[in-house]
Amino acid sequence: MFLVIMIVFINGLAFSKPMTLTFASIGPPKGYIGDAEQLFFDEIEKQTNGEVLIQRSSKYFHKTDEIFDEVSSGRVELGALNIAYYPKRLILNSSIYLFQRGPTHYDNIMWIYDQIYKRLPELNNEIKQFNLKTIYRFANLPTVVFFNKPVTSIEDFKGKRIRCTSRWDSEILQGLGAVPITSSGQNLYTALKTNAIEGFMTSMSANVIQFNEIMKYVFIAREIWTPRPLQITINLDTWNSLPEDIQNEIEIAASNVRKKMTENYSYWFRLNIAEHKKLGRTIVLTSEKDIDTWMQQPEIKRIFNQWKVEAESAGFKDSDIFLQRIQSIIEEGIERDMM
Repeated sequence: MFLVIMIVFINGLAFSKPMTLTFASIGPPKGYIGDAEQLFFDEIEKQTNGEVLIQRSSKYFHKTDEIFDEVSSGRVELGALNIAYYPKRLILNSSIYLFQRGPTHYDNIMWIYDQIYKRLPELNNEIKQFNLKTIYRFANLPTVVFFNKPVTSIEDFKGKRIRCTSRWDSEILQGLGAVPITSSGQNLYTALKTNAIEGFMTSMSANVIQFNEIMKYVFIAREIWTPRPLQITINLDTWNSLPEDIQNEIEIAASNVRKKMTENYSYWFRLNIAEHKKLGRTIVLTSEKDIDTWMQQPEIKRIFNQWKVEAESAGFKDSDIFLQRIQSIIEEGIERDMM
């Protein structure tokens, strides 16, 4: 493969043609996640003085596995990565999703992610084995559960049919007395309209305006965080082909955006609350009793044990120690919230 450098001469001065990298995502940029991504892309352009431009793919991938494979193979240079969607491929990374409680402040959530990936190199190595490298990481907004019937506490989850996307979420909801449904989101509106399901569990970053006339009740659990760092990965061969100064500038861009995201996270949280109120939704925030009920259910221990069985079957040893190290970091992060 030959590296071709385009040079344009204007008034006797030479300018190199910008390098354009394509980013793959599930859909068009919108809301908190689209904003977080674009902040990073704009900062890359700024730090590289326009030498590197990020272009969103004109094709939207309906399956997350497609994005993973497109970037891994190099057909697309960059892509979004959500560890919750790859419990088999990224079994070590998916362990983060087991931990139900975390801090509420963005800086402390990110401190946890930084420390986890720093102290447990196995996580980045697992991503690397698929020819991927994480170049940007940010925290998702808190967990929410939308309902089409009144709720005042977690006790009201009992007997309700609630749609979720993760098998671990399914176990947790079942432990709370709900009836978890893992049906496709494509039929979500119809299922809600016909009362086939009565609620759905997601993150606060989800766009649910289209369900306004149905979903009038919002249960927001800030302490029950969304423990899946959202990441942007780059094809490892592409990364290694970049000049060292460009690599450094991309890393500086990620660091700079991290500072901006602290404010951005709070902004989008407040905006979501305001939007729900504007749409006439009733907002319920978790109480200490709700948090205790969530954290004391035996299903939490069960999903940890299930993960350990699967990790050890995949050849990973010392799963207990591995999980204890993550737990210790998360506890440190929660303590930072209280300072």
